[in-house]
Amino acid sequence: MKKQFILLAAILSFFNNLFGQKKLVDTEVFRKNPSEVTSFDEAKQEAEKILYYLIQEEIIPGASVTVTKRGNIIWQGGYGYADLNKKTPIDAKTTIFRVASISKAITGVLLARLQEQKKFDWNTSLYEYVPNFPPKPFDFNIKQLAGHLAGIRTYKANEYTLNKNYSIEEGISLFKDDILQAAPGTKFLYSSFGFNLISLAIEKCLNQPFEVIAKEEVFKPLNMWRTFPDRGKIITDEATPYTRTKKKLDKATNVNNYFKLAGGGFLSTSHDIAKMGTAIQQHNFLSQPIENEMLKKQCTIDDEEISYGIGWQNQRDWNGRDYYGHTGMGVGGYGWLSVYPREEVVVVLLFNVTDPQINIYLQRLVDFILEGAELIDDNKTDNK
Repeated sequence: MKKQFILLAAILSFFNNLFGQKKLVDTEVFRKNPSEVTSFDEAKQEAEKILYYLIQEEIIPGASVTVTKRGNIIWQGGYGYADLNKKTPIDAKTTIFRVASISKAITGVLLARLQEQKKFDWNTSLYEYVPNFPPKPFDFNIKQLAGHLAGIRTYKANEYTLNKNYSIEEGISLFKDDILQAAPGTKFLYSSFGFNLISLAIEKCLNQPFEVIAKEEVFKPLNMWRTFPDRGKIITDEATPYTRTKKKLDKATNVNNYFKLAGGGFLSTSHDIAKMGTAIQQHNFLSQPIENEMLKKQCTIDDEEISYGIGWQNQRDWNGRDYYGHTGMGVGGYGWLSVYPREEVVVVLLFNVTDPQINIYLQRLVDFILEGAELIDDNKTDNK
């Protein structure tokens, strides 16, 4: 009888290990206060618990995480699955995600790089670069486009989910004849289409495809070897895009994001995006005056500050901490890029799902990481 009991216990233990930990409940995720952690390892465990809960509840299929402090990786990992049916694991260095509007931060860095080299001028009128854009009652420049101050409209109807093989210039036809929503410089109006115009202006000025310029000026110098344009078809190592409907995860509708590359059409890894964020945190890629101008909050013509620079959000988070970065929200892709200058920490979180509405969980996750990062012995971090 004793042998049978031992055998039964061994079998139960085997299946418990096979199928993972016991089911987490919401109260467990919110039980500990982030300020109570006594080590980074403890903070990381609490942050991972949040990800495990979201995966367990089928709110997200998977997640890729890269966190750095002072240029050193302090947490990197993949959680859940890149493909639910195939049970493909996520690798933070190699698994590729739709980064959606984090693409705008990439474009901001590219603009800064070209400005620094005097190859392109963000203070110049769009019409200097794209003279055939239909004339509007007001002029506007590249910098205004990059700060959502030009009055260009946002998406309407099904434009967000288009699956058309448009070039960047063909994509301009969607909105080129529409009136401005506000006089340039008077109002912050978030518009990815404004970034379509930026990419077209860069192409016209330098006479090269936008993705080639981005690769030469940003990706190669920063060793971002896993960052590519999204042309609609799933590529090798790309996470399957999902959408959560009726409390389950289904494959997302097919879209082609190439025409909106500059504002929402790049694919990347959390590892690559963290390289860009770390370059900003370490101030070692752009000259300081140019970087400052890129990150500085722009103003309306009435000197009212907006929480946006040139392709980069400049805000305070839910706990009053200053950060630079961008969120990304696209079909089958969701992400956070946050650079915390005082804490010297960069946080990149990527998910292969359309907006899962998990901000309260991610805020808590970031709180744990920032609290834990304060406790790290810098001599023990992993410099990669």
